[in-house]
Amino acid sequence: AKRAPPVRGCRRRMERPITLGVCAMAKKACSAPMRLLLDELCAYTDEAGAREFVVVVFDERDIIDAPIESWPVVDALLAFFSAGFPLGKAIAYTQLRHPFCLNDLALQRTLLDRAAVYTRLRQFGVPVPPHALLDADARNDVEETDDAITINGVVLNRPFVEKPRDSEDHAVAIYWPRARGGGAAHLFRKNGADECAAFDAEARRSRAASGGSFLYEQWLPTSETDVKVYAVGREHAHAELRKAPACGEGRVQREAKGGREKRAIVQLSEWELEIARRVYDAFGQSVCGFDLLRASGGADGGGADGVTAYVCDVNGWSHVKGAASAEFAAKSASLLRAYMLGALASDYLATKVTGATCVGSTALFAPCGADAPSDACRARDEPGRCLDGEARAGASARAPMMAAASIVGMAAAGGCAAVTPLIVDSPALSA
Repeated sequence: AKRAPPVRGCRRRMERPITLGVCAMAKKACSAPMRLLLDELCAYTDEAGAREFVVVVFDERDIIDAPIESWPVVDALLAFFSAGFPLGKAIAYTQLRHPFCLNDLALQRTLLDRAAVYTRLRQFGVPVPPHALLDADARNDVEETDDAITINGVVLNRPFVEKPRDSEDHAVAIYWPRARGGGAAHLFRKNGADECAAFDAEARRSRAASGGSFLYEQWLPTSETDVKVYAVGREHAHAELRKAPACGEGRVQREAKGGREKRAIVQLSEWELEIARRVYDAFGQSVCGFDLLRASGGADGGGADGVTAYVCDVNGWSHVKGAASAEFAAKSASLLRAYMLGALASDYLATKVTGATCVGSTALFAPCGADAPSDACRARDEPGRCLDGEARAGASARAPMMAAASIVGMAAAGGCAAVTPLIVDSPALSA
């Protein structure tokens, strides 16, 4: 493999490998996409051929049952929530050991509350659909007819979308007006029969009177599609177009060969790329998936041709699947590597590039320019950007990671080619 020329005064060899801990439920930590990512990271070596990273995958039984004092001690941590994961315990571990965190664990709590997600997105100037919160713990004024619902003075005409406030609850519904036959489409995670929605013609009213907490939002016309975006820091974004779950017969469309859900890779507009950057700034997840609606006639944001992009969901850690998964894993690994080396071995990192240039990992994100200082990639107020004090502080706290990305344009520049993957003694790679 080609190696970048050394820079005088900087180390060309790692004093020791950086230990990366993967703290997640076994189903996620040992998934095929995660193995691809870890293989890519473990392929990087220094000038002497020594590994840059050693991966330690935390045992799920220890995550659940063992005290955090007995968890492995690591230099960097990749941790993310899924069902059953003790998020509070993982946060306590980071406060005890202080590893370099690739994901902001505290903000993963925010991702569990759909209303809090929308509030934070708006703080960072990200357009979200018009919406209203029905909080079961507060006093609410609700009126509902066959054609609209009014919640605490906010009027949402049918069709409107009803989402449980808890983001882990996927019982979403869309209520249709009388002019379209009424009733409701109930959405859910796809089942064994590939069903993802069911229509109930008899549903006349929402669940507003059920005693639960719900986020109600205006349904937006989107040509029966939505866009799944996978962002890596502020440097890279991959986007795929798919059929919206409530459209058609409520079934997942699959490829004839391989059986994967039909998706088409799409190019994001400049405004949509800016949205991806702001989603990262808002939640601090190094790899983050979110759902984008391309709606016509929108009043918010910087859309062109009468189309405005709205973020309707933020998922946190997500992997690209299918034909693009290997390329996405390679680009993700190169950027995660840059973030970790920038924080933990910056003098070694300097030997791997020529100059300190901020370069995006693909042409999707425009480069900051060869003469741009690292601050050019840090959180900053931009025209049209709305940052309150808390939001600005949160973004500034991640400046070291952004600065690391400004030092290396890993995938675009091809500055440090991966070598043959190495076998690492970890459950994720040997399982």
